[in-house]
Amino acid sequence: MILLLMHSRIPHFKNRYAWQNTFTLPERLQIGGITLTDYYENIQDFKESNFKIYYKGNDVTAQGTITKTDDRTSDTYGSQTFNYSKANIVWTANRSLVDTINADYGEKSDEHPTLEMRIETNIENSTREMQDFYTNKVTGALIIPNKAKMDIMDTKDDTTPAYTRESNLSHVTFPSNIEPFVTKKVTDKNEIKVDANNVGLNFREVSYDVNTYVSGGYKVNKLIFEDNLPAKYTTAVDKVSVHNDKNEDLTALFDITIDGNNKLTATLKQDGKSESDPRLMMTNVTLHIEGTYPQWVGEVIPNEATKTDDYYTNRSNVVTTTIPSEPGSVKEVSVDGGKTFNKADTPETASEVMNRGDVYTWKVTHTLPNYTEFTSIILEDVVDNIQNIPFDSIKVYDF
Repeated sequence: MILLLMHSRIPHFKNRYAWQNTFTLPERLQIGGITLTDYYENIQDFKESNFKIYYKGNDVTAQGTITKTDDRTSDTYGSQTFNYSKANIVWTANRSLVDTINADYGEKSDEHPTLEMRIETNIENSTREMQDFYTNKVTGALIIPNKAKMDIMDTKDDTTPAYTRESNLSHVTFPSNIEPFVTKKVTDKNEIKVDANNVGLNFREVSYDVNTYVSGGYKVNKLIFEDNLPAKYTTAVDKVSVHNDKNEDLTALFDITIDGNNKLTATLKQDGKSESDPRLMMTNVTLHIEGTYPQWVGEVIPNEATKTDDYYTNRSNVVTTTIPSEPGSVKEVSVDGGKTFNKADTPETASEVMNRGDVYTWKVTHTLPNYTEFTSIILEDVVDNIQNIPFDSIKVYDF
């Protein structure tokens, strides 16, 4: 008889769990050889260091050999068909261990010797495609099956098993609302849903989108978006909305607040209706935020969001918004050959030219905005024609 860990619910992809196979060998038998096989789903991580065989509570893994062969196939369990990449993990006992078991039990014993196989694993490194193979299309839950087999040889020279038994079928289930992926994008007038944008010199409107996938089932117990919006960003609750893949408006399903620190929170209502709304199931849900930044900030402003469900808080990627600084121009005059310059903002502060024929110099310092890629730069100066300005006296310096 083989007993396998029964159906268990695993909270999150990163959580580790263990398959346990208990192999009950025949009594009153001089065993020739033992081979134990686990039909393993390759969506799960596998490391030999996490594969163990126990006999009488002792780790005897090293008293056997492990082989793993992969096979892409499909199988039907009950009413469900699973398409998957499967592996046969085979452990074959060494002669010394078989002799020990025979000495402990053998033909005169009414007791059954037992071996125990444990495989610790998780699906943290699985891809979305791999997960789809195991996802129930009705409930959205991800279900991984497992079963095992025991082969007993009658004599040590046998290659064909005299006794074969398969275990019961066992499963682990990952709830439908554990989807770990959260993405954030930023949009302005010219750049749509990007990871980094630059508003340029004329635009201030910026929107953010926070997206997560909700597998769903019949109910979403908990879904909370939180976004610590930048202090310089101005928005309001009526500028926030929630939509699904079909662009159906789900905003009314959420309580949305913005506190004094500009922290936005959108919480799925637990009112007996919102958490069971079918428009929320097996779809991408997007939190959309519209607002403005002040002009001429001169900074690169980062932002990220989080999504919290029953089991986990997932952090999004970081997006950045770049806002150039304010350009400026300062005009000054020198009457001492460029040694000193004076702004001469008023006639009273003007520098005095002693004689009408004396040379004086106008200087204009233009400060260009930072974080800006220029296509052209044009500098102009409006001068009174009373002044004599030779072209070769006009100089432009790059400091």
